[in-house]
Amino acid sequence: MGPDGHLKKTNRYRLSLTCNGLDLRAFPFDTQILPIRLKARNRSQTEDGDVILVGPEGLNGEHKKQGLRRMGHTVKMQADRLADFKIQSLMGLRTETPDRWYEVRIIVERSPGHAIRNVAMPCLVILTFSFTIYAIPMSELGSRLENTATCLLAMMAFQGVVNDMLPPVSYETALGRYVTAVYIILMFHGVEHALFSTLTSKSDSVAPRDRPIDIFFSAVEYWDGNSDYLRQVEAVLVVAELVLIVFIHVAYVFYLFWLRRHGKAKRLREAQRPGVSLVDARSGFGTRPVSTRSLESEVGQMTRPSTARTLLQSTRLRTKR
Repeated sequence: MGPDGHLKKTNRYRLSLTCNGLDLRAFPFDTQILPIRLKARNRSQTEDGDVILVGPEGLNGEHKKQGLRRMGHTVKMQADRLADFKIQSLMGLRTETPDRWYEVRIIVERSPGHAIRNVAMPCLVILTFSFTIYAIPMSELGSRLENTATCLLAMMAFQGVVNDMLPPVSYETALGRYVTAVYIILMFHGVEHALFSTLTSKSDSVAPRDRPIDIFFSAVEYWDGNSDYLRQVEAVLVVAELVLIVFIHVAYVFYLFWLRRHGKAKRLREAQRPGVSLVDARSGFGTRPVSTRSLESEVGQMTRPSTARTLLQSTRLRTKR
């Protein structure tokens, strides 16, 4: 008990919580918010009136009358035991007028390395290998289609691993869209091989029944197989497709990282409101530094030894930081 009549009691809890409102559209670059909402008992359940839950020190508040404590939330590095996630920050929220509820939001970011190594990279290897098919002459349609079909079969065999990695949600995730795009590109390659082989099938020395079907019904004039024009057209298309795929890969990754930065900026703006505090898990942003001397003076005023030991332990942790 302190000389001013205030008693500080600290309890430690170990909880197993579930959260059903996860948004996995940006998987594996997603950021999740895990809320914990606390509510005090009302007047009818207490003898001394309503219990008001006070929050940590926000960016715009400094007094206890505003429902604020002297020190904000802290994050212990050894408390992070999440396999695919890392704690990015903590956010405390209360109403502008102190009320009986208080909410703590744990913001976690997924580490995308595991999903990229086991899903994205194998898909990228198969997609890159599919471009080696253009080294086969245009006249050897069977060899081209055979190699393209091999790439498709490799993706289908890999689909079991992909399904285990992707979360079972009704909408499509970022990684799921990438896998679907690889399928579409491989399908486009097969159609392109067949189309170019058909367009270069004009020859007077070949019997009509040995030629491919006329899918354009004589509306398009086919090129002679000895012409060099269509080979150059295919080369331009292949180079353009390669440049476009590289650009889309880079732009897509930058877009996913931009979504993360946009979410951080949004939380920083929200932290400007009274009653909201934001603590960065890595730098301790949002907490007020407290000197060791002031804490030791408070310890000397404590009458219970167990409480004094607890406060000294917390003092050493903050001093090390």
